[in-house]
Amino acid sequence: MALGSDEAVAWTLCGAFALAGKDGIPMGHLPAALRALAEVTEMDSLNGWNDEATRTKEEVLDALDAAIVRVEGGDAA
Repeated sequence: MALGSDEAVAWTLCGAFALAGKDGIPMGHLPAALRALAEVTEMDSLNGWNDEATRTKEEVLDALDAAIVRVEGGDAA
C-alpha cells in the first residue's frame, strides 16, 4: 500500500515524518523534531517504540505533543 493511501488502517510515525515534507514542512525542521521525539520516548528506535504491541494512539499523540513543546522551547517534562 502506498504511503498516504486512503485505504490505510494503521500508521507509523516514520511515515508521518516522511509525509511532512510533502505537506510543505521544511525538511530542515525534521532533525530537531526527530531528536525531540527520541528524547520524549527515551528510545533509540522510533519504529521500535511506535510498533510496540501495547502502544496506544493516545501515547503516540502525547509523545508528539511533548516533542512539539520541546522543539518550541518549552519544558515538556
